[in-house]
Amino acid sequence: MWEKKSCRIIWWEFPRKIGAVLLLVVMAVILWQLPAEEEAVPVIADGSGQSVQTDTRQLLPTGKESLMAVMPTMSAYYGRDRGRSVAVGWLGEMIAVGTGVRTDDLVSVLSMHFPYAPQLPVRAVSRNEPQAAPIFMPKVSGEVCVGIYHTHTAESFVPSFGKSHAAGGECGEIVEVGEFLARSLAEKGVRAVQSKKVHDYPNFMQAYGASEKTATEMIGAHPSLDVLFDIHRDASKRDNVAVTIDGKTAAKVLIVVAQGQDGLPQPHWQENYRLAKAIEQKMEAMYPGLSAGIQLTKWRYNQHLHPHSLLLEIGSHETSKGEAMRSMKLLADVLAQMLSE
Repeated sequence: MWEKKSCRIIWWEFPRKIGAVLLLVVMAVILWQLPAEEEAVPVIADGSGQSVQTDTRQLLPTGKESLMAVMPTMSAYYGRDRGRSVAVGWLGEMIAVGTGVRTDDLVSVLSMHFPYAPQLPVRAVSRNEPQAAPIFMPKVSGEVCVGIYHTHTAESFVPSFGKSHAAGGECGEIVEVGEFLARSLAEKGVRAVQSKKVHDYPNFMQAYGASEKTATEMIGAHPSLDVLFDIHRDASKRDNVAVTIDGKTAAKVLIVVAQGQDGLPQPHWQENYRLAKAIEQKMEAMYPGLSAGIQLTKWRYNQHLHPHSLLLEIGSHETSKGEAMRSMKLLADVLAQMLSE
């Protein structure tokens, strides 16, 4: 009995561990050789002929950053039936040393995952850019004007929820925040519809494919939609996303505009950008400090589906649900005024 067990250790466990170690060595060599920075991406003008972004350096992760972001996925799994993570033991320790990511900590793993990693300097805030061309916003007509959904349905706020994500397959606090925005809009005579469909379970990395179907269904069911929001919360530090307005702390609102990329065109990005500028300017006029700016990114985020589609980041995992809801109350004021002008 002992000899058979020893054979399994010698002929199976040992070679498998050696192979994993060699793989990590090869990846470490690749990391060492990859450049620290990529070249700046050429600038495109918006519909008014104005420059949208003067320098898009590092809008996309560098090769080295991308590889480091992928490494945790080798042994981490996001799902209820297998707990917060199945990566334990010596391999998890080696990955932690090599990447700084704890594979047995879901917060650490998800912070390196798509779409945002706080370690990557990808912000492209546009607050100081010239004003974009005026945007047409129809008057409130009694029909559904605002659509709300959540690609990452499990996102929550640590101060109020105790952890950054709900269990796999369950809705987190971000869904409550979206629901509160819809109610706040209704109080001002603006009809909104929200989807609470889960998109980030069982496969977190395919969440945008799942939410694309939901967004398409919402647009088809409500042709009167003026704007469509995918509402998230960010993963940055509290100091960057908290603001005091009228004596109360609220979570800043970051607007993300997707420009598309090769193979994934985004024909509406200029229209979406002008909408983002209009919302940002109105927020600054009504509630200075509420806006965290506009981020331009070379992805798509389902914004190709509608000419007035945006991704909103409400605070971060370090702000609370209450602070996010205060922001939604203020944002409802902004949107109601815009839609009725």
